[in-house]
Amino acid sequence: MNTKTITLTPYQAEFLDDRPDDCIHEGIYEDENYPEYGFEDRKLYEIIHQVKVCIRSRKINLAEFTPVMEEILVDCLAGSTVCGQLFPFMGEFDSPKDQLAYATAVRTSRLLADKFRAAGLSVGFVPDA
Repeated sequence: MNTKTITLTPYQAEFLDDRPDDCIHEGIYEDENYPEYGFEDRKLYEIIHQVKVCIRSRKINLAEFTPVMEEILVDCLAGSTVCGQLFPFMGEFDSPKDQLAYATAVRTSRLLADKFRAAGLSVGFVPDA
């Protein structure tokens, strides 16, 4: 386990919290590293809830995290669809405000990846559209 603390801005917490619990559950369920969690496993949803509470508190103490909790945290970033939701379907933004929202989301995903890596978490994929 890691001994570092990750501090989040309100927007970073919102960005991570956007990942639906069912999507996180599916990702962990399909991960060969966690065969103890079955498809209908309520315990995994409880662990996801614990991680989401930490995200919402904006202070994540990795010393208190198990490996599956760390995996859930990383999944909240790597599986994020925030950038994709903001990217324009036809390739052009409707307004400067929309373009700024997308640029902010992309920057946030990259900053979160940097924070996670600095805390010792393995982040391979960073979404940006």
